[in-house]
Amino acid sequence: LGIMNFILDYESPSDLIWKVKAMTDKLKTSPTSYFVVPLTTLAHKLKPKEPLVDKLLKSYCNNTVMLSNVPGPQEDVHLLGHKLVDMSFLLYGPPSLYMGLLSFGGNVTCGVVLDGSLGEASGIAKHWGNQFK
Repeated sequence: LGIMNFILDYESPSDLIWKVKAMTDKLKTSPTSYFVVPLTTLAHKLKPKEPLVDKLLKSYCNNTVMLSNVPGPQEDVHLLGHKLVDMSFLLYGPPSLYMGLLSFGGNVTCGVVLDGSLGEASGIAKHWGNQFK
């Protein structure tokens, strides 16, 4: 629902995270979503279902990399009586590369999903581990 620039100018990994957070916060307040949903609903009424789905998937697939930034709870969280010790968000879909940043319990993790035809996600993920310790 928005465009985010790829940041190449940063002083440290934490500086990069704060710059990405500032951009995502700006995107979250963008009025774009208020137009996309009504226009998609109208298009759904005007076009047959199969061509609409193809069109939406093609427009969704224009991105090659998707970055998600999800702030999680920093205090202990329990689910059905068990303490959660780790959490991650992943996207399975058309983008070639998905990287999901999540802050949780005082840590920042990065989940990586990569189109199998492009290589192994672990090849990218291995560069992130030491940056957040």
